[in-house]
Amino acid sequence: MNNTEQIKLNQNGLTDEQNQFLKRIINDEIWTFANQLVNKAFEGGIEGEYLEFENTTDKDGEYKPQSQYFIVSSWLAEHLSNNGSMVAELLDFHIWARIGYGFSLEDEPDLKDIVKSLS
Repeated sequence: MNNTEQIKLNQNGLTDEQNQFLKRIINDEIWTFANQLVNKAFEGGIEGEYLEFENTTDKDGEYKPQSQYFIVSSWLAEHLSNNGSMVAELLDFHIWARIGYGFSLEDEPDLKDIVKSLS
């Protein structure tokens, strides 16, 4: 690419190729919503299981609010963890604790950061 070429970004700040990669991650690596399962674990309702998330504080030491939980692939769990997202294992599943809600997964900063770092 020469200096006069510009990269076209879509409404969520990604190139078309990155956006396709993001959609593949959402469709293939995020398996299901898991709030009920996680709530049951927090209540002690799953015998022999203890749930502890990684990366529960931000850079200032403040606790991150957890709002939604998803079962994700081991590949995505590793990338989320490396990106500073909250992840845990429960019943041999990888759980991602999403901080935000009220916006689509396509606008999720943690997922967009992973896409950008791998593109």
